[in-house]
Amino acid sequence: MIAFALTLLLAAPAPATGGIRLPAPGREDPAVGRDPRKDKELAAKRDQLIEEGTQILPLIEGDRKAELVFQLAELYWEKAQLASLEEVRTHDERVKAWLEARDRDQSSAGSEPRLSTEKSDGLRKKSLSLYADLLRDHPGYGRRDEVLFVKGYAEAEVNDGKSAVQTFRALVREFPQSRFVPDAFIALGEHYFRSNDLEHARDAFTKARAFRLPKIYAFATYKLAWCDYNAGDYPAAIAKFQDVVSYADADGALARDKVQLRREALKTWSSPTPGRETSTRRATTFSPRAETTGSASSSGSP
Repeated sequence: MIAFALTLLLAAPAPATGGIRLPAPGREDPAVGRDPRKDKELAAKRDQLIEEGTQILPLIEGDRKAELVFQLAELYWEKAQLASLEEVRTHDERVKAWLEARDRDQSSAGSEPRLSTEKSDGLRKKSLSLYADLLRDHPGYGRRDEVLFVKGYAEAEVNDGKSAVQTFRALVREFPQSRFVPDAFIALGEHYFRSNDLEHARDAFTKARAFRLPKIYAFATYKLAWCDYNAGDYPAAIAKFQDVVSYADADGALARDKVQLRREALKTWSSPTPGRETSTRRATTFSPRAETTGSASSSGSP
């Protein structure tokens, strides 16, 4: 059984790219299109692979060990994402029950239930620890650029912006030709934009746009337009919103994310007094997950 698990873990394909929100390799939205029965089966298989992979880990060395550490880190991250969904569902149920109890008797309802993220936080911490171990113990690992990318994304997801910036900067510095670099610049731009550091946000989005990958080009242009708008350069902002709309219209097979970008650009461009874009995490931003040059994602000039 252990040998079989090792085969599965080490033969597992590299995480795939894609997704409307520029997701990084292997990071699908866990809330979309889930089948509870299949989820239960997958959870059992995931737990089995983690258990057996952990037993195997001390028995192997070199690249095989590095690959197994990477796979384990990804498995823990998947568990964390699903645990987070379950925590939210449980919290929603508790809040609903609390509201019903309060309606019946406010004095005995108690305080509003708080969201507990203890389980998902622990799993994310384990995943991040494995990424760090991999980068430290296997500096020559062939997928080091990918590990840096997914580690930076994970750090951004847990709101550790400082660490995420350091990790993405390391990726850009160590692997300037990596297929993950355009998305690293998008992630850096998002961080600086949320911090209202428009100078660094512009620099990062401009570098991402320079790769002229279709999804990245449109999104980076859209965010550059908001940088201009928030800085008070309205003519430049309008020109970039127009660029997003023109780019989307020129593509005969609009992907869902391009449709969304076009809609948002038109709404803002046509509004006489558009409001500043908020820095709310999931408002009109996309997660820094990758469209890469070496994968199944689109390529070519916009």
